[in-house]
Amino acid sequence: MERKFVDSWWRACSVSSPYPSEDLIGQRGGIKVSWLLYSSEEGANACSPVAYSEGLRWASEGYDFGYQCPGSVRKVADGWEVVIP
Repeated sequence: MERKFVDSWWRACSVSSPYPSEDLIGQRGGIKVSWLLYSSEEGANACSPVAYSEGLRWASEGYDFGYQCPGSVRKVADGWEVVIP
């Protein structure tokens, strides 16, 4: 059986992405989660509930996010960062 890996940045930028792309200025990936970087707090707050619901869906399938919480927003030097599954 072939496994397909879909990078979170591709999910965030693809046409069918559940994450809002307005104000999206970057991303960074990790082992258990990734982060989307928004230029405004409003953009990050629009992404947050989507990331939270995606996290609930993934958690129901047994995915472990470590100590991270999908949907959490924090201010960083370059803008606002949102944790996504």
